Amino acid sequence: MEPNKDAFLKSVLQWTIANTDTSSSSNVTPMDPERRIWLKEALETITVDPLKELKDCIARLNNESSDEEKIAALETIQEWCEDLNFANDFHKIGGFNVLRSILVASNPELKWRAADIIATLVQNYEDCQKAVLDADFLPILLNILDSEKENENVLVKTLFAVSALTRDNKDGQEHLLRSDGLSVILRVMCAHTSDRIKTKAAFMLSALCSSEPRASAELHRMGMVSMLVAIYKETEPCPSSEYVLSALLTLAKTNSEALKECCNSDLGLKEVLQARLKAMGNEERFMEESDLCVEFVGILERGQVDCSAER
Repeated sequence: MEPNKDAFLKSVLQWTIANTDTSSSSNVTPMDPERRIWLKEALETITVDPLKELKDCIARLNNESSDEEKIAALETIQEWCEDLNFANDFHKIGGFNVLRSILVASNPELKWRAADIIATLVQNYEDCQKAVLDADFLPILLNILDSEKENENVLVKTLFAVSALTRDNKDGQEHLLRSDGLSVILRVMCAHTSDRIKTKAAFMLSALCSSEPRASAELHRMGMVSMLVAIYKETEPCPSSEYVLSALLTLAKTNSEALKECCNSDLGLKEVLQARLKAMGNEERFMEESDLCVEFVGILERGQVDCSAER
């Protein structure tokens, strides 16, 4: 039995137990309309054929359905593809073709939902990661990041898709490096003020630096240190500032040249971090960023001592 059907059966059983009067077998009362509707919908859902529903959704996306109908179809696909059993089926029945056509079209409400489905398909699922790479989705996603100027949801969900496609995936990281994807991510982070966009981009860059030394070297060559320091200086304590600092710290830990640049007194990074620590004080909501600042200051102090010794 499919996992989602099993969950519904358990739900029905729990509802039945909770609504059964065991005190008297002869005292039977009619079911109220609201409970009757809930039970009817639950039982109907148990009998749904997921593959048929996915095919119906693909058909709606391929025909002249309204935008509202297409959005509903994408949302249904999203729900089914969260189950790995159906994620692979979606690819086999031609789902990738319809996603590609949506991603290269102009409707942002459809586009971000298509990107979100790709992220769901490839997240921690090696077979789908390979299928998406083989279908050349990465260049399409990178082009969206480079060309989209306004819609925050499109950018955030596309970053999510690229991140899921490359996280702990050597083949995906190789494709990203060959496609000049690192410069695209940097440009997105520098070009937009959105906290959500900066958070997603910084998280992705940090993950790449942690797992791929070539990414660290290339990002340093592109000037990531000075870029992130500038962004951090301009940003008040918030979720994105923590992730920007984490990305910078990860780069310094994984690339010796980046660390040397961070230690350069002309950059003034240690002073920036010390000023931020003072501004954040002991507020609990800033504790994670404060811990990063303390760690980074310690690394910079040791690094500056090492550099002085070398001279």
